[in-house]
Amino acid sequence: MSLPPALRVLLVDDDPWILDGLSRALRTRGVTTRVATSAAQALAILDDEPFDGVVTDLDLGPGPNGLALLASVRERFPTLRRVIHSGSEPLLVDAGLADHIFAKPANLDALVAALTVDLAAPPRRRESTGF
Repeated sequence: MSLPPALRVLLVDDDPWILDGLSRALRTRGVTTRVATSAAQALAILDDEPFDGVVTDLDLGPGPNGLALLASVRERFPTLRRVIHSGSEPLLVDAGLADHIFAKPANLDALVAALTVDLAAPPRRRESTGF
């Protein structure tokens, strides 16, 4: 019997401390992570590697923000799970850009569950925790 492949998630945040902590915590739960510090870097990585989901902050510093990133991801990679993980209140996100929304710091088990729930089914938007 073979083990299922590890969940592959791209984490996007302009804060390297957040990326490091979240990446470490998810890896202890069997998730393979890659990190990006901007929307442009995230899209370049997505062009080159397969992922199951993207977890992004809303405020990514200079350049496109997390909402712009999720809009591009929805258009270019429609099967990827899209999750907001932010300390900013996600106003006006009800355009189907995110499948789930988590306030920082997220409950990691709930975050992993949001990324793995029936990956074969189309994503459904559900507000998760925090705001």
